[in-house]
Amino acid sequence: MTVFKASMKIFKRNWLLLSIYFLIFALMSLSMGIKAEDNANAAFETSNVKVSVINNDSSRYGESLENYLDKNTKLVDIVDSEEGIADALFYRYTEYIIRIPEGFGEKLEAGENVSIDKYQVAGSYSGVFMDNMINNYISGMKIYGADVPDINDTRVEIISEDKGENDKVYLFNFSAYSLMAIIILGVGALLATFNRADIRMRNLVSPVSGVRMSIIQIGACLFFMVIVWLLMTAAAVGIIGADNIQTADIYMIANTFIYAVVSLSIGFCIGTIIRSENGRTIATNVIALGFCFIGGVMIPVSMLGDSVKIIRSFTPTYWFTTANEALAGADNFTLGGLTEAWQAMAVEILFAVAFIAVGLAALRKRAD
Repeated sequence: MTVFKASMKIFKRNWLLLSIYFLIFALMSLSMGIKAEDNANAAFETSNVKVSVINNDSSRYGESLENYLDKNTKLVDIVDSEEGIADALFYRYTEYIIRIPEGFGEKLEAGENVSIDKYQVAGSYSGVFMDNMINNYISGMKIYGADVPDINDTRVEIISEDKGENDKVYLFNFSAYSLMAIIILGVGALLATFNRADIRMRNLVSPVSGVRMSIIQIGACLFFMVIVWLLMTAAAVGIIGADNIQTADIYMIANTFIYAVVSLSIGFCIGTIIRSENGRTIATNVIALGFCFIGGVMIPVSMLGDSVKIIRSFTPTYWFTTANEALAGADNFTLGGLTEAWQAMAVEILFAVAFIAVGLAALRKRAD
C-alpha cells in the first residue's frame, strides 16, 4: 500500500503539467461543439461562403459556372497544388473548392454526365448548399447551354473528395494528442522516479519484494491510465451529448481505450530509457505531436504527401484514426461488418506489445 500511495503522490506532483494537456483537449472540444451549434442555428447566405474555383476547362461552360459562383459567393484564389489545397482548407482561407475538369463543356454539349471534384472544410454546412447550387446550375446548362436564364432542380453527379471528417470522428481523433501526452508524462514520471539509483537501492532493503513492488507499480500505472481515459471520455460525451451517443461512438470509445493502452506502453518505454524530466517532456511532445500530425489527427491523411503516407503506417495514431473512420462509416456493426476496424485495433495492440518489449529490454540491460 505504501508503494501505491507513493505512486499517487508522484502523479499529484505533476498535476499542473498534466492538467494543461487535458485543458487543451477540453477547450478544443468545447469550441468544436459551440461551432457546430452556431452552424446549425445560423441563417445560411451563399454570398458569405468563401469558394475557390480551379478551372481546367477553356470552354464557355466552365467560364459560365465560374462567373455564376463569382456573383453568388466570395471567390478566393488559391495555389493549384495538393499542398495549396490542404493549406487553404486547414487555415480556412476557403471553405469549398471545386475543380472544373478539362472537357467539361464538351460533355455538357454532348449531353453526357459530368463530374466535378470538390474539396471542403470538415463539418461545414455550406458544402451542402454549394452542392445544390452547382447541381442546379449545371442542370440548367444541360438544357439552356452556357447562358442559363433559369435553374431547374435536376441533379448531376459531384464526386466528393471531402478533406476532413465529421465532428464526432474529429473529436475522438483529436483526443489522441492529449491522451497520449498525459499518460506518457504521468507514467514516465512514475517509472523514472522508481528507477533512480538511490531509490532503487533503498527499495532493495525494503520488506516489500521486488516482484510485488513491480506489480503494484503496474497497477498504479493502469489505475492512472483508466482515470485519464475516463476523464477524456467524459469530456467527449459531454460535448457530444449523452442523448446523441450512437453505436459507432461506443465503439470509438472502446478504440480510445486501446489507444490509451498503447500510450501506457510508450510511457513505460520512455520512463525506462529517459531519466531526466526535461528529456521526457521533450520526447513526449515530439512523439505525441509527431504521431498526431502524420497519423491523421491534425491534418487528414488524404492531404499529406506520398512520403508521409508511407511513414504514417508505422505510427499507432494512424491505425487509431483509421479505426475511428471505419467505425463512423460502418452500416453493419457485426463481427464481419467491422473487419477494417478490428484489423486497425489489432495493429494498435501490436504496437503496445512492441513498446513494452523495448522497455523490458531496456530494463534488463540497465540491470546488467
